Amino acid sequence: MSRTKVSAEPVLKDWNEVNDALREIGMIERQVAFAEARMNERIDALKSKYDGEAAPTQARKLRLEKDIEEFCIANKTDFERTRTKYFLFGEVSFRLVRTLKPQGRWTWARVLEHLKNFGQRGADYIRIAESVDRDSLRDLAIAGEDMTDLGVRLATTDQFGYKINTESLDEQASKT
Repeated sequence: MSRTKVSAEPVLKDWNEVNDALREIGMIERQVAFAEARMNERIDALKSKYDGEAAPTQARKLRLEKDIEEFCIANKTDFERTRTKYFLFGEVSFRLVRTLKPQGRWTWARVLEHLKNFGQRGADYIRIAESVDRDSLRDLAIAGEDMTDLGVRLATTDQFGYKINTESLDEQASKT
């Protein structure tokens, strides 16, 4: 059995129908935007309501956390043998955490400059993100340069797009 190519006729028959379809798309976008605005207003109102209800509970939680921390610091000698104390409803612990901070009046920018001055030794400690500069390569290809040795080619496609004329929609909406 041979394959046959199915070709569908466009639904729209003339440019007036295209214009009417664009008008309808614009009206739909407006309706969706209004619906989203109403939804966001309701979400904001609900968040405000529940934030207000949860505020005293959150404040109580923060106070309890601080009270536990202060008690544990005051009784830190109890953590000399074991770094964690286990309870029925949870655990408390002390952990050594090592963070790197700039010395005295140094800033991270100054540290970076200092590392750059160390040459290769300092470069080992500097992150550099690499990526292909596609815009520059595209401009080079558009200028007519041969790009095959770089492993890229310029692909040209005809991409469809549309734009809604909102001014006309506003004028039509104000007339109705």
